[in-house]
Amino acid sequence: MSVCLPSDWQQVVRIGVLDCAQEENFDVCKEFNIKFYPTFKYFHAHSPETDRGTSYRGADREIQSVRQLMVNILQNHTKVDWPDHCPPLEPYSSVELLPLLGQRSDHYTAIIVEEPDSYVGREVVLDLVQYSGVEVKRALSSDLPLLDALKITTFPSVYLLHPNATHTHLHVQKRLRFFFSSFLRTLPGVQRKLKSTTSTSGVLMGALTDQRSSEPWRDFDRSKVYQADLESALHYLLRVELATHNTLEGEELQTFKDFVTLVAKLYPGAGSVVKLMETLSDWLLSLPLPQIPYQAVLDLVDNKMRISGVFLGAELRWVGCQGSRAGLRGYPCSLWTLFHVLTVQHEATPTALENTGTHICMYMYVY
Repeated sequence: MSVCLPSDWQQVVRIGVLDCAQEENFDVCKEFNIKFYPTFKYFHAHSPETDRGTSYRGADREIQSVRQLMVNILQNHTKVDWPDHCPPLEPYSSVELLPLLGQRSDHYTAIIVEEPDSYVGREVVLDLVQYSGVEVKRALSSDLPLLDALKITTFPSVYLLHPNATHTHLHVQKRLRFFFSSFLRTLPGVQRKLKSTTSTSGVLMGALTDQRSSEPWRDFDRSKVYQADLESALHYLLRVELATHNTLEGEELQTFKDFVTLVAKLYPGAGSVVKLMETLSDWLLSLPLPQIPYQAVLDLVDNKMRISGVFLGAELRWVGCQGSRAGLRGYPCSLWTLFHVLTVQHEATPTALENTGTHICMYMYVY
């Protein structure tokens, strides 16, 4: 799973990726009110444990936009709650920068002069957080005394102050963040300060993935549809995904009623799952309430009323939808398979269904 922020930012911005399609994460996803995917939540530095984060509701989910969002969030901190390892991101003035010219130092100073709406300077500042031997400061193209002194006419530009008191324009192939950051990292004496925690996290994630994917592979026929996949799809949909809603009302409630009615009529076979969906459909249609608490739906799905013949297994077992490793296929595959089966059932009689090459098979498990 890729992360949209560079690993060099990790001392300032920590990234957590949670897969809400995995059942073991359900309680956390529900606690943090995650109802659709992808959901971006951000937390300010030094926020209390009770903070549930702020959701990003922008339509633009491109990597660059999310990265710029993180920069904005950092700058929204005050001096009181400023992140511990975050350098200043506000622009410096000519009054602060010009006295540095001709001064000896124990490190390089890179001055990035850019347009006010540019993010290049702030991103390069964060790119070099974990490096010693260089300090990055940004300034704006509106600072005319600075432009005159440094003779800068194009933006963004980098003016480099050397430790020996010399200074010059930095010439790179392209005026892009990547080229600026890469060049500054290669300066003599510039080196990474600390070991990145990314490798440790990667090792832990790999160990978890290997452990979760240790379940033995089940041989299956790709031309067949397995009852285990269909039941797992319903189990996850009714007990996990739907549980993100405390109540069902309005359009969501009507959609759920329509779905349950459809499954009750077209689900293959006539076993306990069909009896459950028929019972759930009758119950939903008999209620004139504008909203229904999810717990009431769950009670019926779990057959708390002890209705004879009503049952839905509470365990995920993928057969035709098993993936080569954890997190692949599974629920999305089974849901697609369920919709496909319902479509075929709608268009064909049982005899015609057999001729389509799609068969419903029971997959038995031995414990």
